Amino acid sequence: MGKHSKEKSKIKINYKKELIAIFIIIALVFGINYVLSYRNTQEEKKDNDINNSKTIEGERLVIKSNFDYNKVVEFMFENNIVKTIKIYEQYETKEEYEEKKAGYELLENIQILDTNDNELSIEIEKKDFGSDTGLSYEEIYNKYIVQIIGGYSIIQ
Repeated sequence: MGKHSKEKSKIKINYKKELIAIFIIIALVFGINYVLSYRNTQEEKKDNDINNSKTIEGERLVIKSNFDYNKVVEFMFENNIVKTIKIYEQYETKEEYEEKKAGYELLENIQILDTNDNELSIEIEKKDFGSDTGLSYEEIYNKYIVQIIGGYSIIQ
């Protein structure tokens, strides 16, 4: 009996070690997956950040207002027709920021993508393009760069 009881305890110890090894492997797999998904999310956020956007002829037109404090407009095109308009605005005063933020929250044709209370900035996406609906890259370029002389400059 003494001999058999020693064999059973060895089996339990090996079984516990195998379980621990399996749990460690599973934890590593989940940890690596988490790190990779976090990195992808950060890269997507960086890609979506309008401040890092550059003009790509025929695909994206990014312009900065020369009159407003800090306003950047990004037009994205699909099949040479405007598909998305994103606007990044930064304000000089907290009151102006809060007023604009509250106004945007009430509008149905504007989606707030991001707000930053520290930087006093708002990033929005227009759902209704107004007079820009159906315009091509060249038409948007002519409207904002050629016709409004000195109003906007291209970010390249």
